[in-house]
Amino acid sequence: MTAAQPPNSKNPIWPGTLALLAAVLLAYAPALAAGWIWDDPDYVLNNPTLRNLSGLWTLWSDVRSLPQWYPMVHTSFWAEYQLWGLWPAGFHATNILLHATAAILLWRALRLLALPGALAAAFFFALHPVQVESVAWVTERKNVLSAVFYLAAFITYWRWLQKRSIALYLAASALFVAALLSKSVTCSLPAALLLVLWWKKRLQWRRVVELLPWFALGLAMALLTAHLEKEHVGAAGAEWALSMAQRVLVAGRALWFYLGKLLWPWPLIFIYPRWTLNPALWWQWLFPALAVAAAAGLFLLRRHIGRGPVVAACFFAGTLTPALGFFNIFPMRYSYVADHFQYLACIGVLVPLAWLCARFGPRWLAAALAGAWAILGFVQCFNYADSLTLWRATAAGNPDSWMVHVNLAASLSERAEQIADPARREDFMRQAFDQYDQARRLGPQIPEVQWNWAIAQSLQGRNAEAHAALAEALRLQPSFPEALLTEANLYAAENKIELADAYYRQALSARARFPIAHYNYAIFLESRGEPDRAEQHYRASIVQSPAPAAAAKARYNLANLLLKVRRLDDAISQYEMLIEERPDWPQARVNYGAALLQSGKISLAAAQFTAALRLNPNLEPARRGLAACERLR
Repeated sequence: MTAAQPPNSKNPIWPGTLALLAAVLLAYAPALAAGWIWDDPDYVLNNPTLRNLSGLWTLWSDVRSLPQWYPMVHTSFWAEYQLWGLWPAGFHATNILLHATAAILLWRALRLLALPGALAAAFFFALHPVQVESVAWVTERKNVLSAVFYLAAFITYWRWLQKRSIALYLAASALFVAALLSKSVTCSLPAALLLVLWWKKRLQWRRVVELLPWFALGLAMALLTAHLEKEHVGAAGAEWALSMAQRVLVAGRALWFYLGKLLWPWPLIFIYPRWTLNPALWWQWLFPALAVAAAAGLFLLRRHIGRGPVVAACFFAGTLTPALGFFNIFPMRYSYVADHFQYLACIGVLVPLAWLCARFGPRWLAAALAGAWAILGFVQCFNYADSLTLWRATAAGNPDSWMVHVNLAASLSERAEQIADPARREDFMRQAFDQYDQARRLGPQIPEVQWNWAIAQSLQGRNAEAHAALAEALRLQPSFPEALLTEANLYAAENKIELADAYYRQALSARARFPIAHYNYAIFLESRGEPDRAEQHYRASIVQSPAPAAAAKARYNLANLLLKVRRLDDAISQYEMLIEERPDWPQARVNYGAALLQSGKISLAAAQFTAALRLNPNLEPARRGLAACERLR
């Protein structure tokens, strides 16, 4: 793969740009109708930092405020929340446009390198179906946003090499920092630049020295991410305790897996099966051995085939390195590979493929490949319509994963709660129960599986079986907060006061911030006639709840408790905040009106009763309240 002459600067770029944009918009159009999946609630729906300016400061200043510290990503979510709230189509549209921008920037970068097939490579990158996971999944904003900054930094640096302007170097550095703050996998950029300089026979020691600050920044961000992934996200424990030999096996097999999915992208699965690693099996060593042999062969043949293939292979493997098993990342618990891990790395394969098409293939070959991939990607987008659709498709492709069945069961249960028809609701609950049962059979040693099985049993009224499953979950993980809370709730329902109280305390000790535990414990304490302690835990739940709906629910209960004990001023204050957050809650307005009426604020009370009736004309307590106001006037 050798360089050609620089492209004619007079060639118009707008036709190619518009063609790329149109192709991306068409190929990913189904994603615009998609909803939220898997961890989108953690990143968007229940993310408290998106709500106000103080949240914006928090997401930048507190590296533990969110599951992963990528403040550029969350700032983009913050801006979108201010523009259109939680409208999912807006977030999906942004992902699609960012992906299109990345494809256009890739084309511009390849034009700067005078590479034949540059436009075809950009289309391959834009339309290959492995990219669907990064584009159609809102949480993977990390990939599409970081790629935009990464490629913009590459282009700006290359222009700096030509013009030697300090402003361009600073701009390139700023773009690289923005890329790191979007996803730390972009730390590979300075190494990629050195590879390209070596390919172009322009590598000098001063180029290395000039990039040393970039290497330092990339290393710092990579180490921070690795630390947070282990200590904050929880990528530590038996499931991540791989020997070095096992990690080498993962890396070797993953490289060939990703290459295979690029050359033959079928089937694509959201969660791939997790390989069983056994260094004693000789055939498993073939994967890393062949990878090393391939790299060595390309290097030795560089005088005959050029340096391009070596550069492409090193870029592919080097960009994938953070996801090759050498560092603990949380998804390794379920699978060692995922389509979105190779979002940037795939450039190292797709660019040479486009070059081969341009140099040796018929003129229609690149267009045919791009078109076929666009169709596959278009179909793949429909799997991301919602959680239930996604997990059903994943279970069909990976039926032996306990994690997949647990998530499918949770999605079925959530859908059942939205169905009014009793027969259909019961059918969905039965399906959910069957999925929990499959998960238990596949992963009996997994604490979360036993916990979910306990919930399924309790919903069926089988409390003895639920307690047994929770006991097993706590045996496997003694300080399992959710299991402790579920045990407390079960004992509370059975009126076993002392046991319930003890488990609530243990649950709160097991996790520093546990808003739902505070909320449930407050309800328990209120039912026992302990309003002071109940108030304390309601307030803790309000402060800690990331989801506005959960915080509002806790505030509603707190306000009602204060009204019940006739602390009217405090109750009115809570109702005021609640109505400001949820003006469409008729029962809250009725209770607010009752508090105002008892305080002698008759006109204000009447206004709340009237507002409640506008929201629900059949709300009898609001009619009685309004009648009481009329009598007292």
